Amino acid sequence: MARSFVLGAVAWLVVAQGCASKEPVGPAQAVGPSDAAVDAPIVAPTDGGIDSGGDEGLPPIDMTGPIGGSRPADVKLPNPYNASETDPAKKHPLIVLLHGYGATGVLQDFYFRLSREANPRGYVVALPDGTLNSQGQRFWNATDACCDNEGQGPDDIAYVRDLVRQIVARYAVDPARVYLMGHSNGGFLTLRLACEQAKRFAAVVSLAGATWADPARCAPELPIGVLTVHGTADQTVAYSGGTFVQKGKTIAYPSAQTTIDTFATRNGCTKPAIVEGSLDFVDDVLGAETKPAHYQGCKAGGMTEHWEVEGGSHIPALGTAFMPAVFTFLEKHARR
Repeated sequence: MARSFVLGAVAWLVVAQGCASKEPVGPAQAVGPSDAAVDAPIVAPTDGGIDSGGDEGLPPIDMTGPIGGSRPADVKLPNPYNASETDPAKKHPLIVLLHGYGATGVLQDFYFRLSREANPRGYVVALPDGTLNSQGQRFWNATDACCDNEGQGPDDIAYVRDLVRQIVARYAVDPARVYLMGHSNGGFLTLRLACEQAKRFAAVVSLAGATWADPARCAPELPIGVLTVHGTADQTVAYSGGTFVQKGKTIAYPSAQTTIDTFATRNGCTKPAIVEGSLDFVDDVLGAETKPAHYQGCKAGGMTEHWEVEGGSHIPALGTAFMPAVFTFLEKHARR
């Protein structure tokens, strides 16, 4: 995909966002062609259901309607895909992508090039959409700061939880390798799910998101792999933290550093982060602009990393090295 086309799409998305000075706006982004990935058909389970560990007391999975129920999600299968595979080691990992405010799953996929990168790695990819507000913008009800501006109150924790349950039930997915990635508003929800649904995800990745301002509200029941990526020049979700107006109230969100420190504490990391060199992940900032920081002494399964993008904006022009590095991080984690 030509860089000029990507940047043109990003520019259109910025214009489409609305007024960032009053409300949080996550980027509307996209995945272009998914190469040989194919849209998943609706299929019946081959084994009568999913691994029910941790699902006791939850409502049964709807095996007749579309994936995602009233908010159907696109599901893309890798090529090749073996629907009858029963060996967990040979089943496919799953990654769920949560879009930014005002975007869609398909647009976010285009921006990250997620499906294109996931397909040769054997991943199933889910592209759900948030709820429409009165302005015609799709959003996720993440933290108190972002981004249910009108108080509609969708239960997006339950929505994503049940979306994963449906996909694991219907497709040859390894429940030990379920991952989550989000941008902006989707990054906020990704991090909230890491706080509240850690047993369901092996690792999560957030670009330009933040957690609760009150760290006590984030209490994962298990260590969970967390990677946060944030540009220091982000003028929508400020690197240093800030506020958004939600339902007539001014609500604070924490800085990028406080966000990752919260997860480092929850993951039992006992030593400070170390920065190992610089990486070139962004095309619209000269040089190797990204400083990867790795926390030390974390509990098993709780690898905690932060990539600080010096001069990076809210919607940086991601280079071709970015997503392979994300997959390298994800593939170090499994809930075995």
